[in-house]
Amino acid sequence: YPPGSIFKIVTSVSALEDPQFDPGRTRLCRGIFWFKTWPYRCWLTSGHGWVGLSRAIVESCDIYFYQLGLEVKIDKLYKACRRFGLGSKTRVDLDAEDSGLVPNPKWKESTQHMPWFPGNTIQMSIGQGYLLTTPLQMLDVTCGMAMRNKIYQPHLLLRVLDQRTGRPRLERRPEVMMDAAVSKEHLEFICDALEKVVQNPA
Repeated sequence: YPPGSIFKIVTSVSALEDPQFDPGRTRLCRGIFWFKTWPYRCWLTSGHGWVGLSRAIVESCDIYFYQLGLEVKIDKLYKACRRFGLGSKTRVDLDAEDSGLVPNPKWKESTQHMPWFPGNTIQMSIGQGYLLTTPLQMLDVTCGMAMRNKIYQPHLLLRVLDQRTGRPRLERRPEVMMDAAVSKEHLEFICDALEKVVQNPA
């Protein structure tokens, strides 16, 4: 599925890693963002006003992230996706699993026979458009933030006990599958904003 606003975590990571990016710089949300002749709307039709990155995460301001995606560009967004394992199977212990889709210009040219447009980046920056992920992949993204870059191999089975002795015959141990390699400063910034998402009064 297109993951939607939870993908803004990845967009935020890709922006913060640009040394020229200032998370305190505000962008104006009036409820609608015009790119050339195309309107892109925020979920809050009245707009959020002037918004910096932290508040944009907390209030999930679409228009802030539309502009951020255009600034970051698709190549950096794509690389950030891959660092979190998007576009690849999690190797969970199931018979069938989808790898999802992380699109980029090369993919679009080879499958759609069309160039990549800025509108594609705008849509992808808020987890929509061609981007497809599984719920488990997005769980890996959020766990990667919470576990400070460590993304663990997911399992459905924890252990199998011997019926007679009660001792484990099979037991899964935590195994780090990948490291997202986000700097400590940027991890703390995003995690602080994510905590405010659920702690701040509506």
